[in-house]
This record gives sequence, structure tokens and C-alpha cells, in this order.
Amino acid sequence: MADAGILALRAKLTSRPRSDDYLQRRRDIDALGLAYGLRPDVKVEPVTANGVRAEWTSTAGAADDAALLYLHGGGYVIGSLDSHRHLVSEAGRAAGCWALALDYRLAPEHPFPAAVEDALAGYRYLLTRGVRPGRISIAGDSAGGGLVVAALVAIRDAGLAQPGCGWCLWTWRRQAKQ
Repeated sequence: MADAGILALRAKLTSRPRSDDYLQRRRDIDALGLAYGLRPDVKVEPVTANGVRAEWTSTAGAADDAALLYLHGGGYVIGSLDSHRHLVSEAGRAAGCWALALDYRLAPEHPFPAAVEDALAGYRYLLTRGVRPGRISIAGDSAGGGLVVAALVAIRDAGLAQPGCGWCLWTWRRQAKQ
């Protein structure tokens, strides 16, 4: 028997129209993310991380010598700081550190390897701010989870020290044909 909460969530998701226009889908996912709001103690600071639009989120007691670099999901086509701000701030709270969310370049306007280059730029930004590699975690959901793995490879290939960990949530992957 299916869980009642899962059934309610499925009903909610299927009741919303889904546009075929990726620009409209970007607006839609941003609106959904913004609907969650932030807890009152969350501080948000817009920054540019080596040319990449980004923002810091922090909560009371967050360690300033550690960072969570967050790469949002959205199939590499949708998703943004707005769509994932609540998730990023709460992930940073759970990790007990500041979280840096990247607004990496999206396809189709910016095809591969633009997102990987931006993730590497974000990592280098943290290093230049004095965060030790072992105190950096890179996290991402869905396509962002795949981007975490690609970023780890890019970091290695650039000859940089690896971060303390990579955390992939609901990693996007291509389904094999049956």
C-alpha cells in the first residue's frame, strides 16, 4: 500500500501544468522554490564567485572555516538560486557551515562543459577565501548530483586538492533502454 503522504505529493505535482517551453519551466520552478520561504535566522548574501553568480546562506552558529558548495538540480536546463535557496540554506544548517550556491550557466544557451567550468570556478573561489579543501563539501541534487561528480573529476584534472566530500542527492542519470 502506498504511503498517504507520497500519494498527496504525487497528486499535487500532477495537478500543476507543465509547460513544454523551457523558459516557462524555469519561471515555474523558481516560483515553486520561492514559495517555501526561509526560516527567520537565514542570512543571504549575493556574491560573484570567480565570475559565477552565487550566494552565501548562513544560519546562527555556522562555522566560517568550512563551506558547502551547492550545485542545484534541474536537468542542466532549469533551476537557479531562487528554486533551491530553501534547500541550500537547510543543508548548510544541517552541515553546520556556510553554504555557497552557484547559479551555474544553463543549457541550451551554454552547453557542456559550461556548468563544469562554473563548478570548478566556485571551488577555486572557496580556496581563495581560505577554506581548506578538507573543510569543503560539494553537494547537488538531480543533475546537480551529476555535476558534483563532474566537478570532482575537474578538480582532480586541474591538480587541485580534493574536497572533504561529495554529496549526491537524487543523482540524475540516463535511463537504459529496456
